[in-house]
Amino acid sequence: AKVEPLGLVVKAGAWVLAYARSDRLWAVAVADVLDVQVTDEEFAPPPGFDLRAFWQAWSASAAAQQASFLATVRVAPAAQPVLARQVGGAGGRCMTAGVPDGSGWATMALAFPSLDAARAALLALGRSVEVIAPEPLRRSLIDYAEQIVALYGRRP
Repeated sequence: AKVEPLGLVVKAGAWVLAYARSDRLWAVAVADVLDVQVTDEEFAPPPGFDLRAFWQAWSASAAAQQASFLATVRVAPAAQPVLARQVGGAGGRCMTAGVPDGSGWATMALAFPSLDAARAALLALGRSVEVIAPEPLRRSLIDYAEQIVALYGRRP
């Protein structure tokens, strides 16, 4: 797609391109750009465009979207070190972590961009994570687990 580059910003060590396309402003990680073709075409930035103000607004909007689906989980001791990576890979983040109970399991509040993202991240942890809430996420995990068992069967 043809875009009009407006500037580069750095977020957590990664370059992000701010650009205009179809009269809208966007941002994309430079690492996600697959191909670049330089042309002789010229363009003018939108009137009054301020890269710093755009980036602050874009970042705030992205953060709000990331926190749109909240989940409360219990996590086994062995999974606690990998939980942040698993959740972060799904676009989520750990909001709070409780003190582990007598068996070492810790209750945590997680934020994800969607139920789908939460399900994908938590399925990968298998029985090392128990969803306490919300109920739709619990039911979705049960549904996926039942589908897997139906396909592969139970162990003998």
